[in-house]
Amino acid sequence: MDVTQLFLDGNVFPSLDSHAFIGRKNLRALYLNGSHVEVIQNRTFHGLRQLRILHLENNFIERLDGFEFDELENLEELYLQQNSISWISNETFSKLHRLRILSLHGNNFVDLPIWSVTTGVGRLGRTLTELTLRGNEWSCDCGFATAMQEWLVEYRAKISDVSQIHCVDQVSSSSPATSTNPNAQGIRGVGSEVVVVRLLDQRNHRCSSSTDLSVLEPSAEESSAWAEYAPLVGALLTLFIIFLAILGLSFYWRKPLRVWFFAKCGLRLASCREPMAERDKLFDAFISYSSKDEAWVRQVLATELERQEPPFRLCLRYRDLPTGGTYLADTIVQASEASRRTVLVLSHHFLKGKSNISRVGANTL
Repeated sequence: MDVTQLFLDGNVFPSLDSHAFIGRKNLRALYLNGSHVEVIQNRTFHGLRQLRILHLENNFIERLDGFEFDELENLEELYLQQNSISWISNETFSKLHRLRILSLHGNNFVDLPIWSVTTGVGRLGRTLTELTLRGNEWSCDCGFATAMQEWLVEYRAKISDVSQIHCVDQVSSSSPATSTNPNAQGIRGVGSEVVVVRLLDQRNHRCSSSTDLSVLEPSAEESSAWAEYAPLVGALLTLFIIFLAILGLSFYWRKPLRVWFFAKCGLRLASCREPMAERDKLFDAFISYSSKDEAWVRQVLATELERQEPPFRLCLRYRDLPTGGTYLADTIVQASEASRRTVLVLSHHFLKGKSNISRVGANTL
C-alpha cells in the first residue's frame, strides 16, 4: 500500500540500499532521523519524485559523494544536521531545483568550500531560503576565513544562524587540554574555555588571534561612512515626505487653487483633460445679458466669437431659446446646463435689472 508519509526514525539502518523505496511514488515526507545511517547508496531514493521533506538528521553520515539525491527533483526540505559529515560534493544538491530549507549545522566541516556546494543554478542563488551552518569547526586559516566571510556577507539573509558561525584554531582544538562534547553521533566538539579562534581583520585583510569570530560585524570604516551619510539620507527622506504632502494637499484643494491663481496672478491653471460630459454638450457657451445690451451682444460679442477658427457655438436668448410657453428662469437654467460655459455680460443694466436670474449654472467662468 502506497503512503504519503513514512516514519522510519529510531531504527538501525547502517546502509540505505539502492531502490529501497521503490514503488512509493506518492511519498511526500520520509523520516529516517536517528536511524544510525552511515551510507546512502546510489539510487536509494529512486522513484520518489513527489518527495517534499526528507529527515536524515542525527545519524552517522560522513560523506555525500554527489549521487545521493539525484532522484529528488521536487524536494523542498532536507535535514542533515547532527551527522558527522566532513565532505560534500559540488554535485550533491545540483538536482534539487526546488530546495527551500537545508540544515547542515552540527557536522564536522572544517575547510569545506561551502560556497561551491550551495551556490549555483537551482541552489542557494534561487530557491533556498533557509540554511544552517552553526556548530561546525570552520578553519581560521586566513585564506579560507576571508573567502568564508565574503560569502557569508553576500548570503547573510538566507543563513538563519549566521551570528553563531565561528572559526576554530585547529592547533588548539587538537590539544589534549581541549575538552570534547560527547554525543550519540560522535561529533567532534570543542571546549569554549580553551579554544583559540581567529578574527578576520576587515581593515588590513589579515588574521589575528582572538576569542570569538564575528564575521559579519561592520568595520570601523563602514560605521564611519554610514555615520557620515546618515544626515544627508535623513534630509533627503524628509524633503521627499514634505514634497508628497504638498502634492497631496495641492490635489485636494486643486479647484480653489486654480481660482486663487487666476484672481491674483492671472494664470489659468486648467485641467489637462476635459471631462467627457463637458465635450458632449450642445453649445460652447451660453451668453447671459440684459435685454438692453442685446444690440452690443449681437453685433459685437457674438459676431467676434462666431468668426473664430474654429467658431464658438453660442447660445443666444433671442435666437436659440424658446420665446413662449415656458418660464424664463427655467429656460435660462436649461440653456446653461446645455453649454460648456456660461458667460455673463455684467453691465449696469444687468445688475439693476429685476428680472435677472441668480442661478446661471455651476460652470460660470
